[in-house]
Amino acid sequence: DQQRLLEELRQRNELTQLALAEQSLRGAIVNAALEGILIIDHHGRIIEFNPAAEKSFGWTRAEVLGRTMSELIVPPEMRRAHEEGLERFRSTGEHRIVGKRLELPALRADGSRFLAELTIVQLEGKDPVQFAGFFRDISERKQMEEALLHERARFVGLFEQAPDPVLILDADGRISLANRASATTLSYSPAELVGRTFSELFPAEEREEIAALASGQRPPPRPRAILRKDGSAIPVELNLGPVELDGGRFLVVTLRDISERLHAESVQRQLELRLRQARKMESLGTLAGGVAHYFNNLLA
Repeated sequence: DQQRLLEELRQRNELTQLALAEQSLRGAIVNAALEGILIIDHHGRIIEFNPAAEKSFGWTRAEVLGRTMSELIVPPEMRRAHEEGLERFRSTGEHRIVGKRLELPALRADGSRFLAELTIVQLEGKDPVQFAGFFRDISERKQMEEALLHERARFVGLFEQAPDPVLILDADGRISLANRASATTLSYSPAELVGRTFSELFPAEEREEIAALASGQRPPPRPRAILRKDGSAIPVELNLGPVELDGGRFLVVTLRDISERLHAESVQRQLELRLRQARKMESLGTLAGGVAHYFNNLLA
């Protein structure tokens, strides 16, 4: 009996040491976590508050222990729902937000607010029940996302309102986006252009060179003929430039229809030719008049 008692005491001592080691390890993990972690009991009282939570909320651990989560970090307009949720869990065991990732406003010690990403889990083996809340301040991330959305909306506005056709090519030279002006100039709808290889829009003898341009080479400054949907060709100027979109590298191609400009230049050349011819005829007329006057003098 004495031997059995000693064995039981030894086993209990080992279990106690193991439990203390596990508790120490759990505490070290909680304290080292980058996320704010707080643990509450079934009445909503805070029983653990890690350093990351202190940094996020502006309270020290000593200041919050024993106080309710509702009075410290839950905004006033949300406290009733929070307390009713705890009461519902105590009465029925039902919970609606445990295990879900939520984005909610939270209060700091100075009364200011920030947007927090919250996940609540029920701790196993705890009687009475305890919950752990994992908080992350996502205010800066949300601001960056909003700035990105604003910049994207601005880009889309400029892209769609551009008077010239603008095409976005992927790394394989395929059209990823096409603006409304592309439909007007090329007679294709934007949906019909997306997925096509850019070089397909040009005559066969130019496709190899156009494919090289789509890979990033700078085009020689000369007009090129691009094919419309009906097969007719129109002269255009090309302007290409790389751009970073959604983490990928794309090529922005701007096309300018120069049909009217070339026509105006042709008309101007013809007018200049006619003017030169008129001046030549005027010179010849002057010369002929002078010769006639000279012969008249001789005859006289």
